[in-house]
Amino acid sequence: MTTSHPSPHTRASAVLPEPWGSLLQRANQIARTSDMKELYRATLALLMDVAQAEAGAMYQYQSDVHEVLCHVAIHPQARGVGECYPLEFGLLALQPENPEIAWYPQVQEEEDWPRTPGARLYPNAQSLLVVPFASQGRLIALAELYNPQKTPYPELSFLAERLVSELDKAAGIFARWRDNARLQALIAVIGELSSTLDKDRLLRLLITYAAELLNAEASSLFLLEDESRELVLHLASNWKEVPVEKVRIPADKGIIGHVVSTGETIITHDTQQDTRHYQQVDRSSGFLTHSILAVPLRVQSITLGEDLGQRAEHIIGGLEAINKRIGRFTQQDANLLTLLANQAATILEVADLYTDANDLFLGVIQAMVAAIDAKDPYTEGHSRRVSEFSIAIAQEMNLPPDFVHKVRIGSLLHDIGKIGIPDEILRKPGRLTDAEFARMKEHPTIGARIMAQVHTLQEELPAIAEHHERLDGTGYPRGLRGEEISLLGRIVAAADVFDALTSDRPYRKALSAEDALAYLHQNIGSHFDPECVEALTRAYLKEKVRTQKERIALQRALDEL
Repeated sequence: MTTSHPSPHTRASAVLPEPWGSLLQRANQIARTSDMKELYRATLALLMDVAQAEAGAMYQYQSDVHEVLCHVAIHPQARGVGECYPLEFGLLALQPENPEIAWYPQVQEEEDWPRTPGARLYPNAQSLLVVPFASQGRLIALAELYNPQKTPYPELSFLAERLVSELDKAAGIFARWRDNARLQALIAVIGELSSTLDKDRLLRLLITYAAELLNAEASSLFLLEDESRELVLHLASNWKEVPVEKVRIPADKGIIGHVVSTGETIITHDTQQDTRHYQQVDRSSGFLTHSILAVPLRVQSITLGEDLGQRAEHIIGGLEAINKRIGRFTQQDANLLTLLANQAATILEVADLYTDANDLFLGVIQAMVAAIDAKDPYTEGHSRRVSEFSIAIAQEMNLPPDFVHKVRIGSLLHDIGKIGIPDEILRKPGRLTDAEFARMKEHPTIGARIMAQVHTLQEELPAIAEHHERLDGTGYPRGLRGEEISLLGRIVAAADVFDALTSDRPYRKALSAEDALAYLHQNIGSHFDPECVEALTRAYLKEKVRTQKERIALQRALDEL
């Protein structure tokens, strides 16, 4: 049976295993650790020493999927490291809502022990001490101490309170590293997609990358056959035994059938518990499905003739990622697979119509920059507006269409480097300190380094690297002067400042378009190229350019009609 646990405050008589000063010194030494794995290992080792535990394991809590990831285990037969464990059941199930130290002196008699991570990591444990690390009631990490000789609540609580902020920061750094790695991989996909218009090769690349990016065992692409109204497996990764075209699903059957018929995204952690799962596919392929993430393939059909330009969206199939290797599929996984599904649908619709491969991944670029802009609510839509302003400038300057296309792509990507800037700087609701601004000034260099990997975007790089340069050399990151700054860089610089000045910021209200243009004119020759500023002014007077405020006002007026 579960033992009721006294709070740390009721255990004033607990024997301290060592002086508090020494304990704090050891915790401070651990807090200086920059490596996440070592931070978890050292923290667990200290807890085990304090409680004189025989073995232990430590987990990071992942709230989006309600599971824990084991970062370290210290015991003779260490296993389970790197694996994820759901928290719906087991002795850790209540910790996310009510994080407190829990003591189970006869853990083998606990009904929920078999469904607790420790039952797999240290199955012969006789007792268990659970130590949560929580900040303002928000669970960050958990430690399991097996067969402890002591239960020093005050000391364990003290250590948890001292080290939780370090574990929280480490989790944030880990998340940014993971997101950056995915961005790098996604950029590689874009580079591959831009290299060919062969439809089958492009789709094969998509499903291969879908499995790799989501760390899934396999991925599959189903298309809806018009005549039979069946879903036919068009392509699949990691299926070698059965020809994929022989796998068919009735349109109203299976998880993929539900996705195609409703347009919903579905995440199923256990297909055996989901009555929608179509078992026949597993029997036909010999591939055992445990979990699925499925998204629809949406296309925009363009009506030709009398109703030229009319668009209608419809669903032509679905894309699946199957069997997450570690942990569960997350909403971030769903967003990424949706991005790839949209790209797949685009390829299916336009591969035979376009000769310029760059058009195939423009939507992906827009989605990437929108995600980066959305990290700061005050810059949402910024990259799209800067692109529109830059295009208007280039067109007013009568630049050739191929250069205007480079302006479109380069200006969309101009702030891509902000993926490498910490969220606490991007979202700071006030002016940045000198140190924070110095970090922010790194984003042009970071962005140029990231996008330099895409060989088809080399001519667009100046928009990313030079949009904060100024004609008098006072800009950054390189302090370029005059003609050292490319025309592309000068165009985006003017558009970027115009949108920044005419948009609200936490520390000031937006300027009117007239005041913003006046500022640009005042700084012609020192900061901005005169031709670019004049072209932007002409575009605004012709109503080719609308500021953020003007767009909002126009939309409100339309909504009231």
